[in-house]
Amino acid sequence: MIFKIQYPIALLVTAIFILLASQSIHSQTLNTSLTLSIKNIKSEEGNIIINIFRKNDDIFGKPFIYKKVSARKNLQVIIKKIPFAEYAIQIIHDKNGNGKLDHSWGFPSEPFGYSNNWKFSLLSGMPSFKKTKFSFSEHQNKLSISLQTL
Repeated sequence: MIFKIQYPIALLVTAIFILLASQSIHSQTLNTSLTLSIKNIKSEEGNIIINIFRKNDDIFGKPFIYKKVSARKNLQVIIKKIPFAEYAIQIIHDKNGNGKLDHSWGFPSEPFGYSNNWKFSLLSGMPSFKKTKFSFSEHQNKLSISLQTL
């Protein structure tokens, strides 16, 4: 008789434990924040555009996360509720407010930057996820990106 009562209680306790554990893991994943420090902003005109890409995203296409903030020197931006994973970030100082990185003779004419502090040069080739990726984790949740101009 005792076995018949204890078995259902043990199943119930196990089910509750599994449910609580999965909720805790899920909430940790959704309540994570990435702090971005954007360096070398030389003027406060226009906006700063932050594009965050996942591994299989087209780095020149639609980003996983898009954020636009007013440009200011010593800018720090917090991206909330982003899961731990590998990402690539593109920062654009959109001085004229047209929502894109402008080019002149095929080269960027507005300041820009990438995660992993990838730098454009004649030998670097185009940016890619592999060249600009970083790992976002509980212990690596801050990133600094410096803008560059050509």
